Amino acid sequence: MFKIIVTKDPSKTKLFETEQEAIAYVKRQKKAKGYFTMEEIKPEEPKTKEKVRCEKKPSWNEHKGTIDFTGAVEVTRENVKEFYKKTGFIRVTDPTGQTLHIGRTTNMGKVFSNYVNCAKYNQSYDFNLSKGDKLFFKECDINY
Repeated sequence: MFKIIVTKDPSKTKLFETEQEAIAYVKRQKKAKGYFTMEEIKPEEPKTKEKVRCEKKPSWNEHKGTIDFTGAVEVTRENVKEFYKKTGFIRVTDPTGQTLHIGRTTNMGKVFSNYVNCAKYNQSYDFNLSKGDKLFFKECDINY
């Protein structure tokens, strides 16, 4: 498709199927030179999206119960510097060994300092590392 636009009055436009028809129209008009603009109109591609079915990944809450913490290391004030900028899973247990919290992190060193300070500043965690709760860390890739 081709569109001929009258330069001085753009509201006056005509559509033509072929370029030859558009040129012939312009030649038939008086004072055709410089008064018309020709544009090619390309057909629009359909904007349909294909629906792609993906497997549903388990949510973090569904997944955190299946994490194996064998080989996890206890993080303490003495060894916390080894864990800065390390990625993996965390678990906090009470003195009897019952799990209080399971999580994931991309910087274990920061987590330790946050958990130590949460008891100091009365934040909303249910554990206190300075009173016997233990923090364990298992380094691994977390991709969810």
